[in-house]
Amino acid sequence: MGVKVPISGGLAGNPTQRRQIMRFLFCSIMVLTPCLVRAEQPTCRPTPAVLINQAPRDGFVPDATTAIKIAAAVWVPIYGKDVLDEKPFKATLKDGIWTVIGSLPPNAVGGVAEAHLCKSDASIVYIAHGK
Repeated sequence: MGVKVPISGGLAGNPTQRRQIMRFLFCSIMVLTPCLVRAEQPTCRPTPAVLINQAPRDGFVPDATTAIKIAAAVWVPIYGKDVLDEKPFKATLKDGIWTVIGSLPPNAVGGVAEAHLCKSDASIVYIAHGK
């Protein structure tokens, strides 16, 4: 009936409890590690076209209009045509990454689509939709 807590000796003498604690710690580390890796800032990795200087001088995504068009083209197959109701879309450039987000009408509740695109090669480094 209930859990017995050793008064003295701790876990030093109980291999079963030590094994359970080690298993718990191992599983916790395995679950949390991808979260920590995911928390890294997205970066652009040069593609072969960029490396051999065949890319356009201003990159494949030179301006906000292009970034918005690419993001919308990617969002529709994933989230459906309703994502287009989140216009106007806004694009900002920081450290070679375009961040494109949707918008909601004033006082609306919910989330919007978001995409991060690499300016140099148009790769998608992040995509999500808020709730």
